Amino acid sequence: MLLEIIRSKRGWPTSAQTLITLLMSSLQWSMVEYLGLVTTTDILRYFYGPLNRNLCFLKTTVTAAIVFQLLLFVTSIGLTRFVFIALVRNPGAVDDQFWAIFLNIWIRLASYTLQTVSMFSPGF
Repeated sequence: MLLEIIRSKRGWPTSAQTLITLLMSSLQWSMVEYLGLVTTTDILRYFYGPLNRNLCFLKTTVTAAIVFQLLLFVTSIGLTRFVFIALVRNPGAVDDQFWAIFLNIWIRLASYTLQTVSMFSPGF
């Protein structure tokens, strides 16, 4: 279902893709990433038994990072709606592609960096 929604948005003209729809698409791609990476390791664990310690560590880190990405994407969508409604007087002047790319890079780097730092911190 998620792939069909993403595929249907690919044919839209760029003027119809607002920042909120681009962030929703990124949220859906994070779910596809979760289904591809995390579910595959669960299937491997089911067929082959306990996995290597490093692979389990990687799975735990990726799972936590993707969940953090989902939270950040939902938060950025809410903040974008607030900014468009309350602060921006001319929403057409906002460069949607630039802000979507900027938020995507920031959210993905922040989620993986924070999860890696929290995994290596004492007490985990």
